[in-house]
Amino acid sequence: MKEECPEKKNRIYLQWHLTNKCNNGCKHCYQHAHQGEDVRLDDADAIIGDFIECCDAFDALPVIALTGGDPMLHNHFWDILAKVKAASQSLTKFSCVSILGNPELLDERNISMLAKLNLKHFQLSIDGMEKKHDEIRYKGSFQRTMQAIRDLSKAGIPAYIMSTLSAHNFREMFDVMKAVYENGAQHWMFARWVPNQGDCGIPANEYMRFIKKILEEHLQYEKKGYKQLRKEPLISICRQDSLGIEQGVVSGGCGMGSSTMTMLPDKTLMACRRHPGSTIGKWSPQSNFLYHFVDNPKMEKYRRVEEIEGCRECKLLKYCRGCRAVAYVATGSDFKHDPQCLLHCHK
Repeated sequence: MKEECPEKKNRIYLQWHLTNKCNNGCKHCYQHAHQGEDVRLDDADAIIGDFIECCDAFDALPVIALTGGDPMLHNHFWDILAKVKAASQSLTKFSCVSILGNPELLDERNISMLAKLNLKHFQLSIDGMEKKHDEIRYKGSFQRTMQAIRDLSKAGIPAYIMSTLSAHNFREMFDVMKAVYENGAQHWMFARWVPNQGDCGIPANEYMRFIKKILEEHLQYEKKGYKQLRKEPLISICRQDSLGIEQGVVSGGCGMGSSTMTMLPDKTLMACRRHPGSTIGKWSPQSNFLYHFVDNPKMEKYRRVEEIEGCRECKLLKYCRGCRAVAYVATGSDFKHDPQCLLHCHK
């Protein structure tokens, strides 16, 4: 059964990396090593409770995604997942728990156990059709992932699919979208590759044409009840006529500094996992989520969105702001324009 997150205006999203261990070796991965310490089971209750308290301070819905590496490779994965779910069941406003993982451990037994937990979704990745996807991951990964989508769907667990786009694969996304929905996925989304420097290699005009076309193609699925495409901030440029612009209210787009946070297995906190310069410190009971979210100088800096070059004059400021991780690796600055934004890339 699909778990529905309660409707609430404010949400804070925590991407919690339980381990660096991974059974894939993706060419575009921002995690350069699969070693290091895992989340300690003894710390789990304090971390979960503190995150909920932070969200309570803002009257916001806590949303937790367990990930890695592959979170299912953590020796205490099921124990930590049970703790998160227990917290969700004790709070009527906290019921958004998902997993971002790989397909290799999604066997019949594990899927059966996951099905009993009423997850929001299990997110997998497809980064091209079979040849390109397998080039990025390993031979056989595409078919294994498609089978996992079918198995999750059969068990009643919503399968969400993320595609990472670059010049290498973005033209295949029309076929990818069709394939994942045909195999039972409930939602497909995409985001751009964030390299160590430079950008994903797609010219701004081509990327805007791609977004417009993919939105048109996706309408057929939205008419059947599937979710709108929203992950990519620049989608707002093509949807601005339907946004209902309300000045002064942040209503979407890049959540860095305003609605998202990442915790790594060693308790390092980042404003955005894809942004290599966004480490803001380490969590502890004294240096907690509320401190880092409200008082940490770097988080405060990221909220100064009116300083973003090009965006400050744009009516879509509160809906987009481009991808700050993409802008940072391309320009070295948190406040330069997104290189794929057609509205501002030539200013």
